[in-house]
Amino acid sequence: MRHVLLVDDDEFVLEVIRDMLEMAGYRVTALHDSTEALKLIKKESFDLVLTDLRMPGANGLVIAKATSERQPHIPVILFSGWAADHDGKDLAGKGVDLLLAKPIAMDALLKSVANLLLDEVE
Repeated sequence: MRHVLLVDDDEFVLEVIRDMLEMAGYRVTALHDSTEALKLIKKESFDLVLTDLRMPGANGLVIAKATSERQPHIPVILFSGWAADHDGKDLAGKGVDLLLAKPIAMDALLKSVANLLLDEVE
């Protein structure tokens, strides 16, 4: 079972996305504290990291950088209500594989996760 780290300071969004991923068969570690997420990235391995951009403490770009420094092969999806502000910018150089705009549609999220993990999309 693929293990996803999900980070968002909005607990409602965190719960909804966690539930979507778990229903699709992923094991999810969901954290609303980005500082805790940074500590966990240093200790555990994940198959994918999914993080909000704007959060208190460490933002999503800090999470992406920490992930790519520790495990460069781990894909990172950044999502944000402010995605248009980053459209066309070089996020790959910052450890981000994909940028998704909030609100995130379930089918788009699951296809993106599956594609980055090279899983079969049903």
